[in-house]
Parts: sequence; C-alpha cells; structure tokens
Amino acid sequence: MNASLRRSSKGFSLVEVSVALGLTTFTLLTVVGLMLVGLQTASVSGQETQAINLLSAAASDLQNVSLSATESKIFKFSPAPWAKDNNHAVVVNPSLQAGKTITVCVTDNYEVVPPEDPLARFRLTLRYTRVPGASGVASLVPGDQAGSSPLAPIEAVLIVSWPASKDPMSSENKPQGWIESYLTFRKPL
Repeated sequence: MNASLRRSSKGFSLVEVSVALGLTTFTLLTVVGLMLVGLQTASVSGQETQAINLLSAAASDLQNVSLSATESKIFKFSPAPWAKDNNHAVVVNPSLQAGKTITVCVTDNYEVVPPEDPLARFRLTLRYTRVPGASGVASLVPGDQAGSSPLAPIEAVLIVSWPASKDPMSSENKPQGWIESYLTFRKPL
C-alpha cells in the first residue's frame, strides 16, 4: 500500500495534465482575442484623433481666410466665404451658393493631394447650408427677406472622413469613419 501511494505522488495523472492544458489554452486564447480587440480600438482611436485635429485645422483655415484671398491658405477651399466688392465693402462671395459642396483630399501632413493619390488619407467635405441672399434660405433676423441681412452668417457643414477614396455623401461607398462639425462664418468687421 505504501508503494502505491508513493508512486502516485511522483507525477500528475493524464486527466490532470489534460485539464491544466485545456484551461491554459482557453485563457491564452481569451487574452490574445482581447489584445486584438484592444489593438483595433487603439488604431481607430488614433484615426479619430487625427481626424479631429484635421477638422480643427480646417475650420481655423476657413475662419481665417483673408478678404482679398480667393481660397483658404492651407486646404485651398475655394471660393472663400466672404469677399470685398468694388466699393471695398465686405459681402458674401458672389460665387457661393447654398448646397455648394467642396471636397479636398489630404495626407497625414495636411498636404492637399488628388483623391487618387496613394498618400491621400483623409477627405474633407465642406457643404454650405446657408448663404445670406440665396433663394429659399430662411432668415434668423426679423424682417429680413431670404437671409440677406448684413448680420446673417454663412453656415456650413465640414466633414472629415477616411479613407480618402470613400465619399461620405455616397450611399453605396461609405467611409470607414467620419466626423463632422457645423461652422458659422460671421461677417468680418
């Protein structure tokens, strides 16, 4: 009897080893699966952070267009929201219309490139939604007709989407991700 007790205490049985290997395999597969999800989430988070920084830079670029400029400095959005007329008065750019959509593609370094360029990473889409004086535009200023008041701002939606090859306005070619912001361009003084 003593001999059989000693013999069983020298090692693990096949059942014990199988259970231990099964538990270890299950645990490792779970950890690896969670790591893959974590890496994917970190990648998406990095893209969203880049897109938010790009959105902020594009909004600043649009807000700071010189009245004598025909396009924004960094992202080359054209036409600029405001312009000067022959009497040097600030007016809505005559070539601007509600519903007008302007699209540019940029690299990671905010360099404007054609959409088919392999370095194009993000697509910036600017759509003017309210242009003072445009037909069919409701005014926020009492007594103003068609939003033509000099106090009425220009309003737009700015969308940053990725990858650049996908159009956020398309119903069949949806981008992997996008963010948007609403912009208001008040008349410069």
